[in-house]
Amino acid sequence: LTAGAEGSVQLSVSVSPGELVEGGDVTVYVSVTNATSSEINDCMLIIDGSDVKEYSSLAPGQTAEYTGSYTVSTSKLSSAVPVQFTYSGGSVKSSFTINKKSANVKVGTIVKVDSTSVTKGSKSTFSFAIENQGDAKMENVKLVAPPLNGGKPLADAFYLSEGKVNMITYSEVLEEDSKITPQITFTVAGKEYQKTMDPVSVTVQDPDVKVEIKLKDPDTVIQPDKEFPVSIYIENTGNSDFKT
Repeated sequence: LTAGAEGSVQLSVSVSPGELVEGGDVTVYVSVTNATSSEINDCMLIIDGSDVKEYSSLAPGQTAEYTGSYTVSTSKLSSAVPVQFTYSGGSVKSSFTINKKSANVKVGTIVKVDSTSVTKGSKSTFSFAIENQGDAKMENVKLVAPPLNGGKPLADAFYLSEGKVNMITYSEVLEEDSKITPQITFTVAGKEYQKTMDPVSVTVQDPDVKVEIKLKDPDTVIQPDKEFPVSIYIENTGNSDFKT
């Protein structure tokens, strides 16, 4: 937006980005041109009531530029932010507006388990990847995956900025066949969302111990009431550890 008639002090203001989902930082670009025939003195650039840049003077035809960061609150989105350039002979006013836009909410998730079939008493390890693929921060993120942890959250009250990934790992001993259905809840720009992740099933098997004991020399002749040396070969062909 440009203010100031030809032959006067001219003020041009632009801002980037021009729209946000919620409050945040933007970059303000200001250009001031002294289009009068006289030098102007005691110049000050004011944005939203705050002095941001002082200039001692501007000669006729001279242009001064300013680039700076401005933090806009959510409540001020879509409202004009005043910009003023004052000098000894007067002032010129302009403004800029950061519009409020709807959030693009998109979440990517991956669920993995180290083994889908385990022996009872063995620990299963689960991995949950959550990626913010949208254009606004995810806040108050909570992950539950019943029956893991008794249905209580595995992770709670964390946030994810745009493009970021959070990897959560959790281990537990399952006592029976289980279907785990993870779910996340979160807020974006004050609105609550939820997403159900892909389920994963784990089969829990009872321990199966099979032990074979064999003489290494099956042709050994054993005499009554006689001691003899023997070598025993033990092989565990089951699916669980065998302890002697």
